[in-house]
Amino acid sequence: MKIGIVGYGNLGRAAEINAKNLGYEITGIFSRRNVTSPFKTKVFDFKNFGSFDTETDIMLLCGGSKTNLREQSRIVAKRFNTADTFDTHAEIAEHIKELDDIQQKRRGVSITAAGWDPGIFSVARVAFCAFLFEEPYTIWGRGASQGHGEAVRSISGVKNAVQYTVPKEKVVDMILSGEKPLNTPEILHTREVYVVKEDGADEKEIENKIKNTAYYFKGYETSVRFIDENEFEKNHKSLAHGGRVAATSSGAKLDFSIALQSNPDFTAKILLTYARAAVKMNKDGVIGGLSVLDVPPKYLCHDDDFLRFL
Repeated sequence: MKIGIVGYGNLGRAAEINAKNLGYEITGIFSRRNVTSPFKTKVFDFKNFGSFDTETDIMLLCGGSKTNLREQSRIVAKRFNTADTFDTHAEIAEHIKELDDIQQKRRGVSITAAGWDPGIFSVARVAFCAFLFEEPYTIWGRGASQGHGEAVRSISGVKNAVQYTVPKEKVVDMILSGEKPLNTPEILHTREVYVVKEDGADEKEIENKIKNTAYYFKGYETSVRFIDENEFEKNHKSLAHGGRVAATSSGAKLDFSIALQSNPDFTAKILLTYARAAVKMNKDGVIGGLSVLDVPPKYLCHDDDFLRFL
């Protein structure tokens, strides 16, 4: 499979490594920054994307959901199949509609929300709800969220930042014991933000902007701490994350959990799996904008012997 990578942060680099391990050909990396690849993959300025004409099966959109992913996907999808990890839950339906309008015209495929949440946790939620007739709970962390960290770093005056999603353990214990607390992310989690600010930047202003960022922090119990670069480099470089989807009903408990040493690495593996599925589905005549919930499980297999999993 021939792939291109748009965006070369943690996820883009992880996608390149995993694609190489799978033997895929990478036709190009596109970035707005001056980056280089350890594999000597060709790097192009994204502003010149329109002139790129190398045959490519699918483009992986690896930019941040808060800043440039939707904008770039509208450009890229006009010419290529795409897969992305867009994770702003409230805007996914709108994003799918945009991609569908584009891909219906070129008869291609775009799959969005192809990470772990949204992504494989979305699949688990559908299954748990279907089998237990109960809305499942989704619990994130403790771990560093790529999307939330990127959202903080996009704020003026922020030099670097990390955001940890922290589950409220008492509430988690209630869920796993069969109790049913109010099922909202704000009730289940708190958020911890560590910020390295630019010289002269106003801490109060930055903190206020963080706590009022819609879809990311607004409504959550959020703490913001300002630290120096040395502390950041020493204590806040981990990319570990995890979470679980859990549901209980009379006589049954379902619990699907993940624990990740590298959030970007696992997310890249999921993204590549759904990218491969998009290419297969398009060859089978499927077109349009899709989410992971539209992908039959057989397309996720690395080979055609999917019946062995029955």
